[in-house]
Amino acid sequence: MTNVGWDSIKTRLKYTALSVLAAGAFTGFSVHAVQASGFYIQEQSVSGLGASYAGQAAMPRDASILFYNPAGITHLSGRQVNLNAIMIAPHTDLVDTGTTITGGAVPANATDGGNPAQPTLVPSGYFATPLTDDNKLWAGIGVSAPFGFGAQYNRNSFARWLSTKSELETIDISPTIAYQPHEKVSIGVSAIIEHAYANLKQFAVLNPAGPFVEGEVGVKGDDWSLGYNVGIMVEPFDTTRVGISYRSKIKHTLVGDQTALATFPATKADASLTMPDMATFAVAQELDDKWTLLGQAVWTGWNKFDRLTTSPDDPAGQVFDLVFNYQTTWAFSIGAEYEWNDQWTFRTGYQFDQTPTTDDYRSTINPDGDRNWFSVGATYKLDDAWSVDLAATYIDIEEQEFSQTRGVANINGETDDAYVGIVGAAVNFKF
Repeated sequence: MTNVGWDSIKTRLKYTALSVLAAGAFTGFSVHAVQASGFYIQEQSVSGLGASYAGQAAMPRDASILFYNPAGITHLSGRQVNLNAIMIAPHTDLVDTGTTITGGAVPANATDGGNPAQPTLVPSGYFATPLTDDNKLWAGIGVSAPFGFGAQYNRNSFARWLSTKSELETIDISPTIAYQPHEKVSIGVSAIIEHAYANLKQFAVLNPAGPFVEGEVGVKGDDWSLGYNVGIMVEPFDTTRVGISYRSKIKHTLVGDQTALATFPATKADASLTMPDMATFAVAQELDDKWTLLGQAVWTGWNKFDRLTTSPDDPAGQVFDLVFNYQTTWAFSIGAEYEWNDQWTFRTGYQFDQTPTTDDYRSTINPDGDRNWFSVGATYKLDDAWSVDLAATYIDIEEQEFSQTRGVANINGETDDAYVGIVGAAVNFKF
């Protein structure tokens, strides 16, 4: 490794610090999209979106590779910044299929759920720089929002006994270091500093024995916690690149407030929440100087997201116990990239993404089904320093039924006309 001196390394690290401040400002608003199986937001890169993230952990197109495989930044061509803005527009019609109240039918004022989700802008930003003249040692940093969901229902909806509002937001800051010990092998690691915020509300029955009286209850809280992401990138042949990465689970203890029925006091409370771990296996195979085939498989340990149970500070406080019972999943994607000329590169991809929800525990908090992704995208190179990425995706979501009991309410419903439209734009700058 060439030693460029401590002063040079300090100068390059200053760029990293400035870039994380800029990226933090860029991503400094709430994100609560619902578009990936479970509530993983894959959309942290516009260039990857254009191929449905096929081969993403093996494709160091820009600094966003830091999120998917930290080893990949050693393959970038010099210091650079990547800023992404992705608009996600989910749609699901929630239909009542026979909700009842013990002793009678659903109250006359109950309505269908409608579309509980709203379009959401998901931003992310990344910076990477070599620390040595031989480009073997690199540093980087990213700001992203990898997990989130959001749904809000009319207070007259039949779904109100499962949820009137469900909101989960995360923001990650990921300082990264990567090293290339051999021209065919790179390794990297990111620390993950994650902030999580949750706000969940639903209706409950104040007097089940009658007369029928309802009230809204809820819990909200936030927490900072730590995790890590490790990766390796290998080129077994001149035309083949393989990427493998592992993102750790992150345990949170959310601390905040809860509101309850009049018979219970409002109180401070905490609740444990675990974000899943993920293992990614990717390959990029160049066919010639124009075409590259892409493939990827992602395993997600959704079984870590089992339930959310509150512990009230006040011993007389109401305990909320939300059972999710998510199951582990796989997502598989294939795609291709075509370098048309020195300025334009086009890509496309398909992904099948399993849902972690099960029939016995699916609810309106995060209605979900298996998903089929269809994507197209392009990169346009303006000059040696600037380029822009554009992408669009349509996701078809399998319709699902759900049946839950909450006190005296037996909620039965189904999702209908479920899909997601996604468009994104990004800018890349090398300096």
